[in-house]
Amino acid sequence: MSVDKILNRLEKVRRTSPGRWIAKCPAHADKAPSLSIAVGEDMRSLIHCHAGCTAEAVMSAIGLTMADLFDGPVSHHKPPVRQPWSWGDVMPATLLPLLVAFQYLTKVHRGETLTKAQQAELWQCIVRVGSTISLIDGKRQLTQAEMHRYSRIAERLLNESEAEREIALTSGGDH
Repeated sequence: MSVDKILNRLEKVRRTSPGRWIAKCPAHADKAPSLSIAVGEDMRSLIHCHAGCTAEAVMSAIGLTMADLFDGPVSHHKPPVRQPWSWGDVMPATLLPLLVAFQYLTKVHRGETLTKAQQAELWQCIVRVGSTISLIDGKRQLTQAEMHRYSRIAERLLNESEAEREIALTSGGDH
């Protein structure tokens, strides 16, 4: 609905500047105009009673609803378009999990055994890095197949012999 239809239902309307008016508020016994009316950037009608009446009360008093303030869908109420992330956006957040995973994988490569807590932390790091790759590819989250693949790689690295670990590290886990 255009702002003109709202203004036509109000009393003592006065233009204060381009796209802005004041009027008597129909939701309370207004002696002097206390209702501000304006047109927003997205062409929606904006109303504000300086005496404290709600926008719903003002609109109801002139026989309209809140939906009548809008000509169509409001742009900032539309769901945002998800854009794939760039490496520059996500690398700073991925650096720590990469370093932690590298430290643990270096220990495993040397033949050291990781504690259950270290294994869990390594797994979290692998999932975070995998999730980052998914974000960069424009996906919301890892697929089950990707989770299974990362899990297989982590399990192999934790359980295989040193020679097998070298193969897994150099081939990406698919041997």
